[in-house]
Amino acid sequence: MDKELEIVVGFIKNIFTDKELIKKIFLIATVIIVLLSLNIIIAKKLMGGEDFFVHWKGSELLLKNKISPFSENANTIIQNKARTTIFISGKNNLIFISPIFSCLFYAPFTLIKNFEIARAIWMTILELSLSTIVILILKILEWTPSKKVLIIIIGSSLLNVFSVINIMSGDLIILVLLFTVTSYWLFIKNKLEIAGITLAFSMVMPFTMLLPTIFFFVLAGIQKKWELLSWYFITLGLLFLSSLLLLPKWPLEYIKVVLLNKDAILMLNPINVLKIWFADINQNLAYILIGLPLLILIVEWKRISEQKNKGLIFWAFCLTLLLGQLIWIRTDARNLILFLPAILCISCAWMRRNIASGQFVAFVTLFIFVAQFFIILSKNEQLLIFQNQADYFITYFNGIYLLINMYWIRGWIVENTPTFYKNKVIH
Repeated sequence: MDKELEIVVGFIKNIFTDKELIKKIFLIATVIIVLLSLNIIIAKKLMGGEDFFVHWKGSELLLKNKISPFSENANTIIQNKARTTIFISGKNNLIFISPIFSCLFYAPFTLIKNFEIARAIWMTILELSLSTIVILILKILEWTPSKKVLIIIIGSSLLNVFSVINIMSGDLIILVLLFTVTSYWLFIKNKLEIAGITLAFSMVMPFTMLLPTIFFFVLAGIQKKWELLSWYFITLGLLFLSSLLLLPKWPLEYIKVVLLNKDAILMLNPINVLKIWFADINQNLAYILIGLPLLILIVEWKRISEQKNKGLIFWAFCLTLLLGQLIWIRTDARNLILFLPAILCISCAWMRRNIASGQFVAFVTLFIFVAQFFIILSKNEQLLIFQNQADYFITYFNGIYLLINMYWIRGWIVENTPTFYKNKVIH
């Protein structure tokens, strides 16, 4: 016992004597305090947080009142509570439509009674998650930018129009993206058990994660890393069984809510979305618009099994997240946050060219999405709250721009040129 106490005391002493570590802790604490303070102001001044409100209240009803968040009773309570919260838009489609184990993420927030404070803390968590995603992707790319460039990259990622929309609504997809990128990072580090566990947690949004999960299965099969699949299914099974203890009939209730929800039905069939965007679209053309990206993805998955290039595999991972939004098209703009890994992959590749034009294209790629945020903001700041509905322009313009750039940089990755792989600090 004395030895254990000495170890703890020694560890604490090392923390307080390590000046660099103290500086980092102080910096992180300062950033968190500043972000939280700003988010409290935003939560008190601007409407929004609808997605967070639904899950926050739904989790509270389940955990405290034993009421199913899928029930009509819960739906009525959520709608009524929303009307008394002046920072909610007053929509009538505030429906809990996530697997019941998603309540795991909202459980601590049920202890907070004040919606604005709870929302501000949740927004801070999402912003820190986005920053973590950026840092993990830079590690995967083996890229060490200068502090100035790192601040620009993180800042532009936070001000990305799709990031802002998700932060304002409080959507779970940022955490899902964090779990997905973390799974990839752990996978390439051969920490397959934790990678499988992390990937399973991303299934709080099963429709969104369908194609990325298939990519992981394909990758695990190519590299014969079956432990990933084992731990994925074990964790998913435990999440499913434990959630049955909370609400035995939730799978049936969840399916019922999905089938009765118009927006969810649209999400299940991308052809319906194309018909909304293009009223007179030819059926064959609709199939081509969806089938072509799917064909490209299948071809690239086959190529990574033949070439086994680590840079190309991550490129294919980013391409999967990108093309997934052009294959399984949805009217929800929040899903387009999955473009972020492709944005960072492209920016990194161009910056590593170490030429003026490369730097220019890299910054254009980063800031084109920031510019869209400011354009919306200049028209009406309330549009950021109600901009959840994506149109064909915001989906295809951004998607095609990124797709062209992804294929532009692909050759540099395949050739394994020193310009691309050399780990240099870019100022």
